Amino acid sequence: MFDKFQNERIGNAVIFFVKKTKNCGITKLNKLLYFADFLTFRRTGKSLTGYFYEAWDEGPVPQPFYDNFRNVNDEKSVPGYLSEYIDRDIKHITEEQYLNIFIPKKEFDSDYFSKVEMDILKSLAKRYKLTKSEDIVDDAHKTIPYKKAYKKGENNKIDYFDSIENDEIIFKDAALPREELKERQEDFYFLKQVLS
Repeated sequence: MFDKFQNERIGNAVIFFVKKTKNCGITKLNKLLYFADFLTFRRTGKSLTGYFYEAWDEGPVPQPFYDNFRNVNDEKSVPGYLSEYIDRDIKHITEEQYLNIFIPKKEFDSDYFSKVEMDILKSLAKRYKLTKSEDIVDDAHKTIPYKKAYKKGENNKIDYFDSIENDEIIFKDAALPREELKERQEDFYFLKQVLS
């Protein structure tokens, strides 16, 4: 789906959050990636991972990331390219409840990220270091991009441009104007085509 460079960015973002936050399972990681992608888009005109998100009852879900895990029969396996970056284990909370725990297989490599992207990753890791999954889900539910997509119906695609609007949870810093974001996004896709 993605090229090697993009896989490295995704894998290293996952490693970063797994190392810098506590009890980082699938749900918490989904929301951290959502926040990182939409905050990066607000500042640069492109997302950090290249994922698209759907508005589910449980909050924003990066569909390609989630699909990798949904299609794995062994609950401890890590699918596809992510298996180069992380292992997975199960932490039983009760007999019925468990938490997927990710374990980094590599050291984090910051060379794949700009200063702006690193600032965003660090800020999110600091803010959500000790946060439980249900609390980060609550924050994700309060974001404008999620609310707008979910209002249209469950599983609707979340529009990156909706992150331009400020809210009280995550999207508080200044965003680039819509026209500049569109221009940067067009430049990015043009360069990607030329270099392919």
